[in-house]
Amino acid sequence: MKRWKTEQDSLLKWKLSQGSSSQKAQWLLARYMNEDDRATSLEKEIVASPAENRFRLFLRFYNNLNTSKR
Repeated sequence: MKRWKTEQDSLLKWKLSQGSSSQKAQWLLARYMNEDDRATSLEKEIVASPAENRFRLFLRFYNNLNTSKR
């Protein structure tokens, strides 16, 4: 995860993306670090945008995957 974060920040340095400061990257980091409240808050902010259909679909998949593992 540390390597991935560094790669994301390199993309920010080259102005190719928002890097690890993007809401989606922050959501992933929060999930990885078991910060469920923070991840849930970020989810709500991200899916509030009408353009985030792919992220909503990903969340459904992720939640179903986690439910089936239990």
